[in-house]
Amino acid sequence: MPIHLRRFSAEWVLFRICIKAVDALEKKACYHEAVDLLMLLLSQLTYCLRSRGALWDRLAIDTERYLKDQNKALDYIKIALNDPWVRTGLRLNLIQRAKRICNAGKNKPLRHHLSEFEVEDLKENMEVTISAPVFLDTSSSHRTIFLLNEAERDDGSQSYSAVENYTLSYYKEMGFPNGVHAEGSSYTFIFTLIFWDIIFMDVDDVFLGPYQACPLDLHNDQFYEVRREAIDAKLQEIRKCSIEDLRNHVRDSWWKHDGQVCVGCNWNVFKDVEQVLDVITCLTIPVLAGICELFCKDYRNRCSGMPDLLVWNSSAAKCKAVEVKGPGDRLSNKQIIWLNVLTSLGMDAEVCHVRGVGGRKRRLSKN
Repeated sequence: MPIHLRRFSAEWVLFRICIKAVDALEKKACYHEAVDLLMLLLSQLTYCLRSRGALWDRLAIDTERYLKDQNKALDYIKIALNDPWVRTGLRLNLIQRAKRICNAGKNKPLRHHLSEFEVEDLKENMEVTISAPVFLDTSSSHRTIFLLNEAERDDGSQSYSAVENYTLSYYKEMGFPNGVHAEGSSYTFIFTLIFWDIIFMDVDDVFLGPYQACPLDLHNDQFYEVRREAIDAKLQEIRKCSIEDLRNHVRDSWWKHDGQVCVGCNWNVFKDVEQVLDVITCLTIPVLAGICELFCKDYRNRCSGMPDLLVWNSSAAKCKAVEVKGPGDRLSNKQIIWLNVLTSLGMDAEVCHVRGVGGRKRRLSKN
């Protein structure tokens, strides 16, 4: 049975129940039993393959932290790193966990293992830090609210915003008059417009009803494997075409499918088709082709963790991807990887840390 149809089987449901059972065992501090169950779940390659990275990570945590067996935890991590289903952020999680184990003061005999857990082609991200006037520094359950000084009105009133909107106003002053806070939605939207015909091409057993927003195998490796010839030809066509030809293709796709429902296709991200075309020009063909290839080959793992903001200057034909981090926030491993990927493709990408200045600390009620 194809992977995308196994999720509709009774065995798949039972497997998910077993994963929930691991939670119950851990909460009852039955860590030996939890580890045994995790080993059983990881011993097969039929069900819930996309969960393998998280299961390996939990196995390493339980073994190192609760069973106090650091050597065994490192062995599990080595096995996990050779598992083809352990990818992107989860892979980096395991590498960082192994390094923490080896660098712990009580684990000096394990430090010779450090060379076995090197991160492949991971560079330090560009970072900038800006200061922003704080209106309200709230409790941890709410986000800090900032003042938009440039938005003062004639009547003396003041505008307030979240950290991403404040950062958009900062980059507007830095020469990027246009921008959206859409995280991965801006990229998946453009990808969908370019690859609409391939996403919805006639393939056996991927469309079982008239109201599907995507083929059932979009989030599995089979999406690329089954359509390899068509996808490779499309990617080659993109890399060879002119930016004007790509703009015309996206414009035609927009008007042909305007308003239709598809996963990753948010028609509210950009205000009109001309704005999308400006973004395509600023992104450049090599960057777009690289992003589209990643989505085609591993949509599920690649459609999350992308930078918060996409800002651009149409007249200068330049753009920038920005991951925004407010007070007390830090990068996730998926975000680190995406920033490195975009930089390697030739896109300007950076982390913008927003430091709050002044303000009053209050605890807002949950009402």
